[in-house]
Amino acid sequence: MTFLLLSLALLQAASPASDPFDVEFSEVAPGVVVAQRPDPLRDPVVGNVTILINDRDVVLVDAGASPRTAHQILEEVRRRTDLPISTPMLTHGHEDHVLGTEVFRAAYPGLRVVTRRGTRDYLAPDGPVARRLQTVAERIEGMRAAGLGELEALRREGAAPELLRYLERRWGPDLEAAAREKSRVRLVEPDEVFEGVFEIFRGKRTIRLLDLGPGKSGSATVVHLPEERIVMAGDVVVAPVPYGFARDPAGWIATLKAVERLGPRTIIPGHGPPLSGSEYLDRVIALAEFVRQGVEEGLARGLDGEAVSHSLDFMPWVREFAGTDPIREHLFHEWFIEPAVARAISAAGGS
Repeated sequence: MTFLLLSLALLQAASPASDPFDVEFSEVAPGVVVAQRPDPLRDPVVGNVTILINDRDVVLVDAGASPRTAHQILEEVRRRTDLPISTPMLTHGHEDHVLGTEVFRAAYPGLRVVTRRGTRDYLAPDGPVARRLQTVAERIEGMRAAGLGELEALRREGAAPELLRYLERRWGPDLEAAAREKSRVRLVEPDEVFEGVFEIFRGKRTIRLLDLGPGKSGSATVVHLPEERIVMAGDVVVAPVPYGFARDPAGWIATLKAVERLGPRTIIPGHGPPLSGSEYLDRVIALAEFVRQGVEEGLARGLDGEAVSHSLDFMPWVREFAGTDPIREHLFHEWFIEPAVARAISAAGGS
């Protein structure tokens, strides 16, 4: 499949020695530049940022995972144009999409950060992100202890060497980099909020910020360029391994279908390489529907949550999304199967 081959090529090209917050740039259409990390499966995760170079300004979709990432994006913008950054649009409030905002505010004090009201509340000085940043050191140590325990267990089980190397880097130098970046962040509150649709017009380009309903982070905001048929999907769509963290599985499926109805020629996911057409999106929809239907049928037969989990045959889906790659398979279980099944059981009233 095209999306799978492209993702494999990106993973193979990634430099293991690079900083986890370094990004590369690709122009997917005139004036539409994507900043993405070469290896989308590396952890800490780093959200994509899209740079929209317009006739009189620059609009950003999301603001980067860290100050380091944001400085690289700012340098790239200035390399490509003298136009100012006027509007960062935030698809949601998760740290890997917003912690670079301060860099752009410092460079362009007059810019206006736009998002939905729930995201602004999430990023408030007394909100969840601010509270997490205050306890970075403790949380990092907890993650390291749990991660090293997992690594040791997998080593005893004889896990694939490439998976062990991935986890050694994940819980070692890459976690140190996350601690470094998060310890120096100054959180920026968004300036404007919208409900439903927020539109700006730049020459022949229309930029539409759309709240499509439930998604991974409670509500799914995407950015749509109707003339170019490009959708920046935030974490509604993630590649090459989808996320299964949606709080409302049925709502997430409806949101995925709403993205499809926009008729995108190109989808820029929240993580991973740009996707051509809807092939990958169709597979994610089918996977999400498999989970929801399987959970509902299992509960209707009187199974408890644990039995429902064991009744679902994910092996065809593992091969679909992970192939024979042990890292992808591990992350497909961690990032999709475990959270998706648990949340589907909860949503269906199981335990």
